Amino acid sequence: MQVAEGSLPAKASDGGTIIVSGSNGRIGDAVLRRFAGRFGAVVGFDRKAPKEPPPGCVAVAVEITSDESVRAGLAMMRERHGGRARPEPHRCD
Repeated sequence: MQVAEGSLPAKASDGGTIIVSGSNGRIGDAVLRRFAGRFGAVVGFDRKAPKEPPPGCVAVAVEITSDESVRAGLAMMRERHGGRARPEPHRCD
C-alpha cells in the first residue's frame, strides 16, 4: 500500500480523523486543504498512486470499489491514527 505524507504526526491528536475519498481530484484536493488543521488527521483515499498531499494530510492508494483495498486502507489508518474516523460526506452547497 502506497502512502504519501505531509507534515503530520504519527498519531492523531484529539481532533479526530477524517477520510476523504477521491483525494487526487480537484474537489477531493480542495476538501483535504479545507480540513487540514481542523482535525487530528486528514487522510485522503484515491485509487491512483498518492501524489504529494497538502501539508497536514496523508494520502493513501485505495481502490474504493475493492473491499480488500478499502480494508487495507482502513487498517493502515487505524494503526497510525486510532480507531475512529468522522464521516463527512461530500456536499455541494
